[in-house]
Amino acid sequence: MLIEQIEDPSNLPKNATLFHEDVVWRFFNPKLPDMEGDYTGLDGIGNFFSKLMNFTEGTFKPNTIRMIPIGSELVLMHNINELEINGKKEKFDVALVWRIVDGKIKEIWDIPAVY
Repeated sequence: MLIEQIEDPSNLPKNATLFHEDVVWRFFNPKLPDMEGDYTGLDGIGNFFSKLMNFTEGTFKPNTIRMIPIGSELVLMHNINELEINGKKEKFDVALVWRIVDGKIKEIWDIPAVY
C-alpha cells in the first residue's frame, strides 16, 4: 500500500514521489490556532513540520497505531502523537485521512483529539 511506503512523513524529500505536486495537508487544532490551516505542496507541508518541531522544541513524535483502507481512494490512519509544549508532556490520538488520486497522495486531513 502507498501509505506504508512512507517511513517518516516529515522527511518529504525522501517521499516526494508519493505525493501529488499540489498535495494539501489540512490541519485543525483549536489548541494550536497559530498552526491551523492548509499547507500546500511539499514545501508547505515541510513548513508545517518545521513549525511543529520548533513549537515542540523537537519533541514531536508520531506513533502509527493502525491504517484502514477505505475503498481505493481513502486511508484512515490512527496515530498517537507525543510531544512537549512549554515543559508539559502531551500524548493524544490523531485521525489522519489520506486521499489517494492516480496512485499518489493528494490530500491529508490531520484531526487531533483535543478535548
